[in-house]
Amino acid sequence: MPDSNQLKLVCWNAEGFRLNKDTLAKAIHSIRILQPGIVCLQERPHTNLLAWDTIRAAFPDYPYCIVNSREDEILNLAVFSRWPVGNVQEYYFPDSYNKMLQADIRMIGQTFRLFNVHLQTTGMNESSSMKDRLQTMRHHAIRRNRQADLLANAIAESPYPVIVCGDFNDTPASYVYRKISRSLQDCFLQAGRTWKGSYQRWGDFLRIDYTLCSPAFQVNCYQLVSNPWSDHKQQHCVLYLDKRY
Repeated sequence: MPDSNQLKLVCWNAEGFRLNKDTLAKAIHSIRILQPGIVCLQERPHTNLLAWDTIRAAFPDYPYCIVNSREDEILNLAVFSRWPVGNVQEYYFPDSYNKMLQADIRMIGQTFRLFNVHLQTTGMNESSSMKDRLQTMRHHAIRRNRQADLLANAIAESPYPVIVCGDFNDTPASYVYRKISRSLQDCFLQAGRTWKGSYQRWGDFLRIDYTLCSPAFQVNCYQLVSNPWSDHKQQHCVLYLDKRY
């Protein structure tokens, strides 16, 4: 039996499970065999495209679940937890489908705050001119920076240790990463064994998905796991929360 303060977490941009029930079943099976305590999903599809009841039923071992209450056409979120969830808050970024969920997790006498995040997508049209692409990139980078400021403020206000995970759509050299990770540990840097990117269409070059945590956590293991069901790798992480919290 794992230590009571051990937390296994899987975070993944599921790319809508390709809007396919078979893809959903195979992907969720690959997650459930790891027996994580928490699963954070980005790009959950609209329930009209792949029914939410079908997705929820794929996680029978998770009594607690939160989703964004405003069901958008795209870029919805979900969190599944084995532990009680409270103080849920939703952040809808202006002029964007991107968003984040915040919740306090009560894990066997300890509490931490979880942020499941999907920051501004690049949104480039491959058929656009180079000039238009560059303008779009600049415009969306400005949006991401503002979203990062909002997230950093929410992190600073937390009375508990925090875990921030999700798709930032930006690199470790960016303002977004530096702003959000300023007081946190990057689990990849703490326990990742080799350099890997997280966006599969760019091989091992581009890391845009992150799991960050407060110094109150000890990072035991971090892996980026390739898969055939999404354009993003899965993030697998094992953390230990200091029992003083």
